[in-house]
Amino acid sequence: MSVTVPTADDMLIVKGPLVSVLTNVGSGAANHTFKIEAAASGMAANTQVLDIVQCESFTTDGSGNLDITLSDGMPRVMMAQADAGNVCDGYVKPTTGGTSGSGSGSGSGSGNGAGGFSVGLGAIVVGVMAALTIV
Repeated sequence: MSVTVPTADDMLIVKGPLVSVLTNVGSGAANHTFKIEAAASGMAANTQVLDIVQCESFTTDGSGNLDITLSDGMPRVMMAQADAGNVCDGYVKPTTGGTSGSGSGSGSGSGNGAGGFSVGLGAIVVGVMAALTIV
């Protein structure tokens, strides 16, 4: 597992096929772009990638790098679409276009009061890793 903190607000966690980007900017914050470097993620050029939290698809560039937008403080948990199986139950939101879907869920979490990463968010990432049985 590799953990890096490339900015004061963002954290990159790579474990097996999962590449997670967490931010502590909070909901309502301005969207910002985050570049996942191929050297950090291990992703190959022109790979179809799926965000398994938001069920959004992406493609890495010719060098294997991936630019993603972080919005409303939401995490991104990426993996190669070929490895994702049915984790999004057949619903994949394209990065462009007008596809819509629905779903439900619940969760809770608490911050440390100093702009830290949410405990609940960490539980989501750990739960996803456990569900995918990553060794």
